[in-house]
Amino acid sequence: ALAVLTRASTGYFILFCREGVEPGTIVARGYEPSRVRRETDQPETRTLFEKICREPQPRALDAGDRGFPALLEPDSGPVRRVLVVPLRDGDRPLGLLKLDGASDEAFSPTQVRIVGLLSDLLSMAVKNARLHRDLARAAETDPLTGLFNRAGFVRQGKARLARAAERGDLLSLALVDLDHFKKVNDTWGHGEGDRILKETARLLTSSVREEDLVGRWGGEEIVVLFPNRSSAHASKTLDQARKDLGAALVAGQGKDSWPITFSAGVASFRSQGGAPASLSVGPGVGHVRTESRSLDLLDELVQAADKALYKAKEEGRNRVLVAGE
Repeated sequence: ALAVLTRASTGYFILFCREGVEPGTIVARGYEPSRVRRETDQPETRTLFEKICREPQPRALDAGDRGFPALLEPDSGPVRRVLVVPLRDGDRPLGLLKLDGASDEAFSPTQVRIVGLLSDLLSMAVKNARLHRDLARAAETDPLTGLFNRAGFVRQGKARLARAAERGDLLSLALVDLDHFKKVNDTWGHGEGDRILKETARLLTSSVREEDLVGRWGGEEIVVLFPNRSSAHASKTLDQARKDLGAALVAGQGKDSWPITFSAGVASFRSQGGAPASLSVGPGVGHVRTESRSLDLLDELVQAADKALYKAKEEGRNRVLVAGE
């Protein structure tokens, strides 16, 4: 709408990340978005963004004005004037809009004033969208560990399972349970138990990929979803995390302290692109056939992983077992 109002043929909109002027979302017209992101990663461009965001109103600049090259020129070639529009929430920068004009008469004072009014509405919309996202995220976040809570994990997990079933992708799920956690609380108190849970969540999150899904299933149980990963890969990843945890985390202090360990069970799933789904209960995939449209596959995966976890506990704890092995 702003481009139509000002007759700008090209431009870009950058929504900043939470802190500072680091680019997050980029929408571009007449620019390659990857080029905009690459150029805006330069320190001199960030400095210019900070300067623009301190301006109280949109500002029209001639192409020859100092600092203009740092704002990028469109792929179609040089422009005559640009309009830079800061988006702010009080003193905090939210984003920046740049519009390109093809003539020396582009962006009249009246247009700049109207854009200023509209940019205030756009800033409010961005602020409200972020508030809505934060509230939604808080409703799905465990306040102690910062992981997804059970409801959040179920929603995210079912969506990923649906995609995996549709594409025929492999997917694994692990259920992790801290060993002797009741003893930690009974011996050292719930404050120490909370510390152990938070550190375990942090280590597990850092041990898996960004695309893996980690949630607090309940109590001292943590659940991990591994898209496009076999049970063998998930087991290997968790086994290394188990060793790292035992070496890094100790409950309590002094002669009565002990290293923290966990047990885990792993199960896998794959469908044949819309054909009946397969739930792994052994080293391979496909030992149990279920209809993907009539069965809650996430529930099935959790149950299979839980059986493997129970077996790991029976066999002495501090180990990772794959369902059926």
